Amino acid sequence: MLWVPPEGVHQKSVFMNPDQEGAQFLAPEKRGRAVTCGRFPLEKAVHPPTFWKSVVTGDPYKVRGMWIAACNPLLSQTHPLVTEKALRDHLEFTVVSDFFMTPTAALADMVLPAAMWLETDDVVNLHKIWCVLARKAVARVGEVRDNREVILELAKRLGMDAAFPWKDYHDYLQWVLKESGMTFDAFCCYVPV
Repeated sequence: MLWVPPEGVHQKSVFMNPDQEGAQFLAPEKRGRAVTCGRFPLEKAVHPPTFWKSVVTGDPYKVRGMWIAACNPLLSQTHPLVTEKALRDHLEFTVVSDFFMTPTAALADMVLPAAMWLETDDVVNLHKIWCVLARKAVARVGEVRDNREVILELAKRLGMDAAFPWKDYHDYLQWVLKESGMTFDAFCCYVPV
């Protein structure tokens, strides 16, 4: 189902809500040290070829560890030889969470089984003008977990409550919809007029 989100839904898109980038949680002296540091204004996060080159060269700083979620940069990014060198020779610790054992996952120190979209509830509104309700349709098998659940648990353990104030993923979904006046359960029943 596709529709414009109800008024007040917290936007998850960095294009609609710049706070989603998280820069406000960095110390002021760290904000200017980003790998691409404004060199690519249309790239809201990081320019991938520049990032992987940075991992290999250590410029502007040495990246020591990485968590790669639902991505296979060895096959999906440009300059795969640089990416492979970075993963194989320059990172001290790499975690990959994915649905499959990809070539990137094969180079990781730890692989976490990630839940697919059919195994979790979500309010998807990343692309500015629409909002989709995704409902869990199948049970999870084994130790599969949604990446967002893992992120929230890790953030708690690291004392990052200011950046991740939700007690669990369901609480996060409630927050996304809070300003709309709807709970997640009410949103599940929402039918646009």
